Amino acid sequence: MKRFTVFRLTSFDNLLNLNIMIKLTLAILWLAVINLPKLQMFDANISNESGRSGSGNTSVTRQSAAQACDLQIIDPPPTPFPILFVHDGDRFYYQNNFLHGLPPIGNQEQDIEDNYLIDPAPYVSPEDSTISFVIKENSLGSCTFDQFSLIAVDHSKESTVGVTDKGVIVLYYNKQLISPKYAEKSGIDVTQELSFDSSFSKTVKGEEKEHLFVQYSNNEKVTGANLALIFDPSQRGIDPCATCSKDYAGYLFVNGRGGNSEGKELQFTSRLERSVNILPVSSNEKISNVDIWWKHEFDLSYFVVASLDYSGFTKEPLTFLKAENSRDGDILKSLYYRDSIYSSLDSTSFITLLFKNSARFLPKDSKRDYVLSVKGRTLLPSFNAQRKFQDNQTVLEKQSSYKFKLFSNFPNPFNPVTKINYELPASALSSGSEKNVTLKVYNLIGEEVAVLINEKQNPGKHSITFDGSNYPSGIYFYKLQLGEYQQISKMILLK
Repeated sequence: MKRFTVFRLTSFDNLLNLNIMIKLTLAILWLAVINLPKLQMFDANISNESGRSGSGNTSVTRQSAAQACDLQIIDPPPTPFPILFVHDGDRFYYQNNFLHGLPPIGNQEQDIEDNYLIDPAPYVSPEDSTISFVIKENSLGSCTFDQFSLIAVDHSKESTVGVTDKGVIVLYYNKQLISPKYAEKSGIDVTQELSFDSSFSKTVKGEEKEHLFVQYSNNEKVTGANLALIFDPSQRGIDPCATCSKDYAGYLFVNGRGGNSEGKELQFTSRLERSVNILPVSSNEKISNVDIWWKHEFDLSYFVVASLDYSGFTKEPLTFLKAENSRDGDILKSLYYRDSIYSSLDSTSFITLLFKNSARFLPKDSKRDYVLSVKGRTLLPSFNAQRKFQDNQTVLEKQSSYKFKLFSNFPNPFNPVTKINYELPASALSSGSEKNVTLKVYNLIGEEVAVLINEKQNPGKHSITFDGSNYPSGIYFYKLQLGEYQQISKMILLK
């Protein structure tokens, strides 16, 4: 009896195991049938991409196919400059443009070097510690590249990495940033908007040729070692051909440099998306206030002063693993060194870059940022010659763009000297050609106390200094007039 019972139990177990195996087999076959179209589509994409690039490396062609798919989904904004796409672990997304700066004057077709801080930081693959980018052009232009490199910058979490207008990597500290005591845009108070705010919750938007005045101290000049102006302009949403010419985004005057109240002109560039501009003033100069004029529309979140740290961090160039043009194939050799062996790019292809991340130990109180360094040049589209913001813009076009406008004096309040800026259009001078331009100062009860201008003037920008040494403290008005055109503004003399 015992042997018979054992036999029946064993037979039952075998039948149960056989039933489970059959069900598992059927489930696997069902999953294979369901996913067969997806596998065929993926293989077809790989085959097509491999045929275009001519590469025999399966891993490279699979990655290129995935990038091509991602870039078709994303619609980058129109710009004549190359576009950087950064991988976020899931797909490539548009971050900003580059090679937008100016080469030395007189060498407009010369290579420039652009060091761009990747912000937000790029995704590092946990599988092989690689970092990947895609470079793309659209129909507005083309470019040539001599070299790409990626630099890892390790620093304390309390500090912030930045790149100056000359491409120098620096540190600054958000807790030490000096926000404006007073700021105005064409007479409108924007002090709160231009105070430092890393969340960009408040912004100032302006038009071309608009004036911005920023004051950092009412009574004393801001001093410190390695002072710099830090601001975050954006040109998002403006006409893409307004910046087609190789030109600066604007210029500014820093007043209080080394005791010189007249200051000195500095020029700056701007990327399409919001990014940080750092303009060093000097290691031994002072900043009282700044006047900024813009050459086109702008969007600004803050305009602050900081002391730069040129040390306190470590840099390491990362290993350049791959550079591939979707049309021409492997281009690593032409982009690895600065050897004047170029690789070109236009809207018919894109470039994939792959770097190996640093294996250097990163302490808990430190963080790592990345700076992409590029050497190359942008070849602007031929139709720029007929656009408004071109390099060979005529004097007549410049004159016709001026308005009859009286700007706020700066500084304001002042003691005892202030500067008044104004614009005169060609149309106003034509209608009142026999009349002088007058700029007069009145006290609070309407009495004329000074005549600053009484003469014929040309169209364009003008400025005049008012010295209040011989006048008592108080509120004064100044009026600009030409024929039927007139504007009045207010200033405060505070001794």
